[in-house]
Amino acid sequence: DSISSSVDTVFRIYYNGNTDGDYATSSTYGAQNVWTNGYAAVWHFNEDPSGAGAQLQDSTKFDNDGTSEGSMTSGDLVQSQIGYGIDFDGDNDAFDLGSIDSSSSLYANGADVTVTGFVDHDRTGDTFQRVFDKSNGGTAANGYTVAINSNSTNGEMYMATAGFGGEVTSPVVPQDEWAYVAWVFDDSANQSKHYVNNASGTLALTGSIPAVTTDARIGTWTHTTGREFNGIIDELRIATTTRTDAWISAEYTNQSTTTDFYTVNATSEGSVWNATDWTLYDTITIDATQVDSTLTDFPVYVDLSDLSATFWSTTPSGSTTVGTDIRVTTNDGSPTELPRELVAA
Repeated sequence: DSISSSVDTVFRIYYNGNTDGDYATSSTYGAQNVWTNGYAAVWHFNEDPSGAGAQLQDSTKFDNDGTSEGSMTSGDLVQSQIGYGIDFDGDNDAFDLGSIDSSSSLYANGADVTVTGFVDHDRTGDTFQRVFDKSNGGTAANGYTVAINSNSTNGEMYMATAGFGGEVTSPVVPQDEWAYVAWVFDDSANQSKHYVNNASGTLALTGSIPAVTTDARIGTWTHTTGREFNGIIDELRIATTTRTDAWISAEYTNQSTTTDFYTVNATSEGSVWNATDWTLYDTITIDATQVDSTLTDFPVYVDLSDLSATFWSTTPSGSTTVGTDIRVTTNDGSPTELPRELVAA
Protein backbone atom coordinates (compact mmCIF):
# COMPACT_ATOMS: atom_id res chain seq x y z
CA ASP A 1 0.00 0.00 0.00
CA SER A 2 2.96 2.36 0.32
CA ILE A 3 6.51 3.01 -0.86
CA SER A 4 9.03 3.85 1.84
CA SER A 5 11.65 6.56 2.17
CA SER A 6 13.57 4.64 4.84
CA VAL A 7 13.87 1.09 3.44
CA ASP A 8 13.70 -0.21 -0.11
CA THR A 9 10.22 -1.30 -1.19
CA VAL A 10 10.06 -4.65 -3.00
CA PHE A 11 7.22 -6.31 -4.90
CA ARG A 12 6.92 -9.13 -7.42
CA ILE A 13 5.70 -9.46 -10.98
CA TYR A 14 4.58 -13.05 -11.72
CA TYR A 15 4.22 -13.97 -15.36
CA ASN A 16 3.90 -17.67 -16.20
CA GLY A 17 0.30 -18.21 -15.11
CA ASN A 18 -2.83 -18.91 -17.10
CA THR A 19 -3.93 -16.64 -19.92
CA ASP A 20 -7.68 -17.20 -19.74
CA GLY A 21 -8.22 -13.46 -19.97
CA ASP A 22 -7.38 -10.18 -18.32
CA TYR A 23 -9.22 -8.82 -15.30
CA ALA A 24 -12.29 -6.70 -15.84
CA THR A 25 -11.31 -3.08 -15.22
CA SER A 26 -13.74 -2.87 -12.28
CA SER A 27 -12.59 -6.10 -10.59
CA THR A 28 -10.65 -6.16 -7.32
CA TYR A 29 -7.28 -6.36 -9.07
CA GLY A 30 -8.31 -4.52 -12.22
CA ALA A 31 -7.23 -1.15 -13.58
CA GLN A 32 -9.74 1.03 -11.76
CA ASN A 33 -8.42 -0.04 -8.37
CA VAL A 34 -4.93 1.19 -9.27
CA TRP A 35 -6.30 4.73 -9.42
CA THR A 36 -7.48 5.45 -5.88
CA ASN A 37 -6.20 8.12 -3.47
CA GLY A 38 -8.01 11.09 -4.96
CA TYR A 39 -7.67 10.43 -8.68
CA ALA A 40 -10.53 12.00 -10.65
CA ALA A 41 -9.29 11.02 -14.13
CA VAL A 42 -6.29 9.32 -15.74
CA TRP A 43 -5.69 9.31 -19.49
CA HIS A 44 -2.80 7.31 -20.98
CA PHE A 45 -3.28 8.68 -24.55
CA ASN A 46 -2.67 5.27 -26.13
CA GLU A 47 -5.85 5.17 -28.24
CA ASP A 48 -6.25 5.98 -31.94
CA PRO A 49 -7.94 9.42 -31.98
CA SER A 50 -9.65 8.62 -35.28
CA GLY A 51 -11.35 5.49 -33.94
CA ALA A 52 -15.03 5.04 -33.24
CA GLY A 53 -16.80 6.23 -30.11
CA ALA A 54 -15.08 7.98 -27.22
CA GLN A 55 -11.47 7.54 -28.28
CA LEU A 56 -9.71 8.81 -25.15
CA GLN A 57 -10.36 6.39 -22.28
CA ASP A 58 -10.26 7.32 -18.61
CA SER A 59 -8.68 4.53 -16.52
CA THR A 60 -10.46 5.50 -13.28
CA LYS A 61 -13.93 4.31 -12.30
CA PHE A 62 -15.36 7.72 -13.23
CA ASP A 63 -15.46 7.21 -17.02
CA ASN A 64 -14.32 10.70 -18.02
CA ASP A 65 -13.80 9.55 -21.60
CA GLY A 66 -13.07 12.03 -24.38
CA THR A 67 -14.25 12.32 -28.00
CA SER A 68 -11.79 13.75 -30.51
CA GLU A 69 -12.46 17.02 -32.32
CA GLY A 70 -10.95 18.74 -35.32
CA SER A 71 -8.84 16.92 -37.87
CA MET A 72 -7.26 14.20 -35.71
CA THR A 73 -6.04 11.10 -37.56
CA SER A 74 -4.41 7.81 -36.61
CA GLY A 75 -1.07 9.48 -37.41
CA ASP A 76 -1.55 11.68 -34.34
CA LEU A 77 -0.96 8.63 -32.14
CA VAL A 78 2.82 8.79 -31.73
CA GLN A 79 5.57 7.22 -29.64
CA SER A 80 5.92 9.29 -26.50
CA GLN A 81 7.37 9.40 -23.00
CA ILE A 82 5.35 6.42 -21.76
CA GLY A 83 4.30 4.29 -24.72
CA TYR A 84 2.06 6.43 -26.90
CA GLY A 85 0.84 10.02 -26.75
CA ILE A 86 -1.36 12.28 -28.89
CA ASP A 87 0.03 15.01 -31.15
CA PHE A 88 -2.17 18.15 -31.13
CA ASP A 89 -1.85 20.46 -34.16
CA GLY A 90 -2.40 23.83 -32.44
CA ASP A 91 -5.33 24.50 -34.75
CA ASN A 92 -8.44 22.45 -33.94
CA ASP A 93 -7.28 19.15 -32.38
CA ALA A 94 -8.86 18.50 -28.97
CA PHE A 95 -10.84 16.05 -26.86
CA ASP A 96 -14.33 16.92 -25.62
CA LEU A 97 -15.14 15.46 -22.18
CA GLY A 98 -18.73 16.70 -22.22
CA SER A 99 -20.65 18.70 -19.66
CA ILE A 100 -19.20 18.42 -16.15
CA ASP A 101 -21.85 18.74 -13.42
CA SER A 102 -21.94 18.01 -9.70
CA SER A 103 -22.07 14.25 -10.32
CA SER A 104 -18.65 14.30 -12.06
CA SER A 105 -15.31 13.68 -10.37
CA LEU A 106 -13.96 16.65 -12.36
CA TYR A 107 -16.50 19.12 -10.92
CA ALA A 108 -14.08 19.98 -8.09
CA ASN A 109 -16.21 22.64 -6.40
CA GLY A 110 -14.11 24.19 -3.60
CA ALA A 111 -11.56 21.40 -3.97
CA ASP A 112 -7.80 21.19 -4.17
CA VAL A 113 -6.65 20.01 -7.59
CA THR A 114 -3.45 18.45 -8.94
CA VAL A 115 -2.88 18.04 -12.69
CA THR A 116 0.21 16.16 -13.90
CA GLY A 117 1.45 14.86 -17.24
CA PHE A 118 4.16 14.88 -19.86
CA VAL A 119 4.30 17.36 -22.74
CA ASP A 120 6.51 17.89 -25.76
CA HIS A 121 5.56 21.50 -26.49
CA ASP A 122 6.22 23.23 -29.82
CA ARG A 123 5.96 26.60 -28.07
CA THR A 124 4.48 28.23 -31.17
CA GLY A 125 0.94 29.35 -31.94
CA ASP A 126 -1.68 30.62 -29.49
CA THR A 127 -0.92 32.07 -26.09
CA PHE A 128 -2.20 30.26 -22.98
CA GLN A 129 -2.47 26.91 -24.74
CA ARG A 130 -4.86 24.70 -22.78
CA VAL A 131 -3.71 21.33 -21.52
CA PHE A 132 -6.97 20.85 -19.59
CA ASP A 133 -9.89 23.25 -19.26
CA LYS A 134 -13.21 23.07 -17.42
CA SER A 135 -14.68 26.56 -17.76
CA ASN A 136 -16.91 28.74 -19.93
CA GLY A 137 -15.12 32.07 -20.01
CA GLY A 138 -11.84 33.93 -20.06
CA THR A 139 -9.40 33.32 -17.18
CA ALA A 140 -11.32 30.14 -16.36
CA ALA A 141 -14.53 31.92 -15.41
CA ASN A 142 -16.84 29.42 -13.68
CA GLY A 143 -14.18 26.72 -13.55
CA TYR A 144 -10.48 25.92 -13.66
CA THR A 145 -7.80 25.53 -16.30
CA VAL A 146 -4.13 24.66 -16.73
CA ALA A 147 -2.11 25.91 -19.70
CA ILE A 148 1.32 26.62 -21.13
CA ASN A 149 2.15 29.92 -22.75
CA SER A 150 3.69 29.97 -26.23
CA ASN A 151 6.97 31.54 -27.34
CA SER A 152 5.82 35.05 -26.36
CA THR A 153 6.62 34.24 -22.73
CA ASN A 154 8.94 31.27 -23.20
CA GLY A 155 6.84 28.38 -21.98
CA GLU A 156 5.57 29.77 -18.69
CA MET A 157 3.04 27.57 -16.86
CA TYR A 158 -0.39 29.11 -16.28
CA MET A 159 -3.31 28.24 -14.01
CA ALA A 160 -6.63 29.97 -13.43
CA THR A 161 -9.67 29.36 -11.23
CA ALA A 162 -12.96 31.25 -11.22
CA GLY A 163 -11.62 34.25 -13.13
CA PHE A 164 -8.33 34.56 -11.24
CA GLY A 165 -5.15 33.39 -12.97
CA GLY A 166 -1.50 33.87 -13.72
CA GLU A 167 1.77 32.17 -14.56
CA VAL A 168 5.12 31.63 -12.90
CA THR A 169 8.23 32.95 -14.65
CA SER A 170 10.32 29.98 -13.49
CA PRO A 171 10.53 27.11 -14.18
CA VAL A 172 9.47 27.14 -17.83
CA VAL A 173 8.54 24.33 -20.19
CA PRO A 174 11.33 23.66 -22.73
CA GLN A 175 10.70 23.72 -26.46
CA ASP A 176 10.49 20.50 -28.49
CA GLU A 177 11.59 18.12 -25.73
CA TRP A 178 9.78 16.00 -23.19
CA ALA A 179 9.04 17.56 -19.81
CA TYR A 180 7.08 16.41 -16.80
CA VAL A 181 4.63 19.15 -15.76
CA ALA A 182 2.42 19.54 -12.69
CA TRP A 183 0.01 22.15 -11.36
CA VAL A 184 -0.93 21.80 -7.67
CA PHE A 185 -3.76 24.11 -6.54
CA ASP A 186 -4.15 24.47 -2.76
CA ASP A 187 -7.49 26.16 -2.11
CA SER A 188 -6.96 26.93 1.59
CA ALA A 189 -3.47 28.35 0.98
CA ASN A 190 -4.68 30.45 -1.97
CA GLN A 191 -1.86 29.32 -4.19
CA SER A 192 -0.88 27.14 -7.11
CA LYS A 193 2.51 25.46 -7.27
CA HIS A 194 3.86 24.71 -10.74
CA TYR A 195 6.50 22.09 -11.54
CA VAL A 196 8.65 21.39 -14.60
CA ASN A 197 10.54 18.17 -14.11
CA ASN A 198 11.78 18.52 -10.51
CA ALA A 199 11.84 22.33 -10.26
CA SER A 200 8.94 24.42 -8.97
CA GLY A 201 7.56 27.94 -8.60
CA THR A 202 4.57 29.28 -6.66
CA LEU A 203 1.69 31.51 -7.80
CA ALA A 204 -0.78 33.32 -5.53
CA LEU A 205 -4.27 32.27 -6.65
CA THR A 206 -7.36 33.31 -4.70
CA GLY A 207 -10.29 31.95 -6.71
CA SER A 208 -11.93 28.79 -5.33
CA ILE A 209 -13.37 26.48 -7.99
CA PRO A 210 -17.09 27.35 -8.17
CA ALA A 211 -20.16 25.12 -8.20
CA VAL A 212 -21.00 25.60 -11.88
CA THR A 213 -21.77 23.08 -14.63
CA THR A 214 -19.49 23.68 -17.63
CA ASP A 215 -17.91 21.69 -20.44
CA ALA A 216 -14.39 20.27 -20.17
CA ARG A 217 -11.80 19.76 -22.89
CA ILE A 218 -8.22 18.63 -23.33
CA GLY A 219 -6.10 20.64 -25.75
CA THR A 220 -8.41 23.66 -26.01
CA TRP A 221 -11.17 25.54 -24.16
CA THR A 222 -14.93 26.06 -24.59
CA HIS A 223 -15.04 29.87 -24.34
CA THR A 224 -14.13 30.76 -27.95
CA THR A 225 -11.53 29.93 -30.60
CA GLY A 226 -7.82 30.10 -29.85
CA ARG A 227 -5.83 28.63 -26.96
CA GLU A 228 -5.26 25.34 -28.85
CA PHE A 229 -2.36 23.22 -27.65
CA ASN A 230 0.51 22.69 -30.10
CA GLY A 231 2.55 19.60 -29.27
CA ILE A 232 2.24 16.14 -27.71
CA ILE A 233 0.47 15.27 -24.47
CA ASP A 234 1.01 12.00 -22.62
CA GLU A 235 -0.11 10.44 -19.30
CA LEU A 236 -2.42 13.20 -18.06
CA ARG A 237 -3.72 12.72 -14.50
CA ILE A 238 -6.10 14.83 -12.41
CA ALA A 239 -6.59 14.39 -8.67
CA THR A 240 -8.83 16.36 -6.32
CA THR A 241 -6.13 16.68 -3.68
CA THR A 242 -2.81 18.46 -3.28
CA ARG A 243 0.10 16.20 -4.12
CA THR A 244 3.19 16.84 -2.00
CA ASP A 245 6.67 17.73 -3.23
CA ALA A 246 7.68 14.14 -2.38
CA TRP A 247 4.84 12.72 -4.50
CA ILE A 248 5.66 14.94 -7.48
CA SER A 249 9.37 14.10 -7.23
CA ALA A 250 8.72 10.36 -7.05
CA GLU A 251 6.26 10.47 -9.95
CA TYR A 252 8.71 12.43 -12.08
CA THR A 253 11.61 10.05 -11.44
CA ASN A 254 9.47 6.92 -11.78
CA GLN A 255 8.06 7.95 -15.15
CA SER A 256 11.06 9.71 -16.69
CA THR A 257 13.95 7.39 -15.70
CA THR A 258 12.53 4.09 -14.49
CA THR A 259 15.87 2.43 -13.81
CA ASP A 260 16.86 5.24 -11.43
CA PHE A 261 13.67 4.62 -9.48
CA TYR A 262 13.80 0.83 -9.28
CA THR A 263 15.95 -2.18 -10.09
CA VAL A 264 14.77 -5.49 -11.51
CA ASN A 265 16.24 -8.56 -9.87
CA ALA A 266 16.81 -11.82 -11.70
CA THR A 267 13.91 -14.19 -12.10
CA SER A 268 13.25 -16.13 -8.92
CA GLU A 269 11.85 -19.58 -8.32
CA GLY A 270 11.00 -21.46 -5.17
CA SER A 271 8.80 -19.05 -3.20
CA VAL A 272 5.72 -19.50 -5.33
CA TRP A 273 2.42 -17.67 -5.20
CA ASN A 274 0.34 -20.29 -6.96
CA ALA A 275 2.07 -23.62 -7.46
CA THR A 276 -0.18 -24.54 -10.37
CA ASP A 277 -0.14 -21.41 -12.50
CA TRP A 278 2.38 -18.84 -11.28
CA THR A 279 5.84 -20.01 -10.26
CA LEU A 280 8.13 -17.49 -12.00
CA TYR A 281 8.53 -13.86 -11.04
CA ASP A 282 10.83 -10.85 -11.21
CA THR A 283 11.28 -8.64 -8.15
CA ILE A 284 11.05 -4.87 -8.42
CA THR A 285 13.06 -2.98 -5.79
CA ILE A 286 12.26 0.72 -5.36
CA ASP A 287 15.28 2.66 -4.14
CA ALA A 288 14.35 4.38 -0.85
CA THR A 289 16.77 7.22 -1.66
CA GLN A 290 14.48 8.16 -4.57
CA VAL A 291 11.49 8.62 -2.23
CA ASP A 292 11.58 11.77 -0.07
CA SER A 293 8.82 10.63 2.30
CA THR A 294 6.68 7.52 2.58
CA LEU A 295 3.85 7.63 0.03
CA THR A 296 0.59 5.70 0.42
CA ASP A 297 -1.34 4.31 -2.57
CA PHE A 298 1.29 5.58 -5.00
CA PRO A 299 0.81 4.01 -8.48
CA VAL A 300 4.21 2.67 -9.58
CA TYR A 301 4.94 2.64 -13.31
CA VAL A 302 6.97 -0.38 -14.47
CA ASP A 303 8.28 -0.42 -18.03
CA LEU A 304 8.01 -4.08 -19.04
CA SER A 305 11.05 -3.68 -21.28
CA ASP A 306 13.07 -3.48 -18.04
CA LEU A 307 12.07 -7.02 -17.04
CA SER A 308 14.26 -10.11 -17.36
CA ALA A 309 15.05 -12.11 -20.47
CA THR A 310 13.20 -15.03 -18.90
CA PHE A 311 10.07 -12.90 -18.65
CA TRP A 312 10.25 -12.10 -22.34
CA SER A 313 10.87 -15.69 -23.36
CA THR A 314 7.95 -16.91 -21.23
CA THR A 315 5.13 -14.35 -21.35
CA PRO A 316 2.76 -14.81 -24.33
CA SER A 317 3.15 -12.49 -27.29
CA GLY A 318 -0.15 -13.05 -29.11
CA SER A 319 -2.36 -10.00 -29.58
CA THR A 320 -5.20 -11.52 -27.52
CA THR A 321 -3.06 -12.94 -24.72
CA VAL A 322 -0.13 -10.54 -24.31
CA GLY A 323 0.20 -9.50 -20.68
CA THR A 324 -2.76 -11.52 -19.46
CA ASP A 325 -0.49 -13.81 -17.41
CA ILE A 326 0.96 -10.89 -15.39
CA ARG A 327 0.07 -10.66 -11.71
CA VAL A 328 1.58 -8.27 -9.14
CA THR A 329 2.05 -9.24 -5.48
CA THR A 330 3.83 -8.27 -2.31
CA ASN A 331 7.26 -9.78 -1.66
CA ASP A 332 6.84 -12.05 1.34
CA GLY A 333 6.23 -15.66 2.35
CA SER A 334 2.52 -15.44 1.58
CA PRO A 335 2.32 -12.95 -1.29
CA THR A 336 -0.78 -10.75 -1.45
CA GLU A 337 -2.06 -9.80 -4.88
CA LEU A 338 -2.18 -6.09 -5.81
CA PRO A 339 -4.21 -4.25 -8.50
CA ARG A 340 -2.46 -3.55 -11.80
CA GLU A 341 -3.22 -2.04 -15.18
CA LEU A 342 -1.66 -3.07 -18.48
CA VAL A 343 -1.26 -0.25 -21.00
CA ALA A 344 -0.41 -0.82 -24.66
CA ALA A 345 2.97 0.58 -25.65
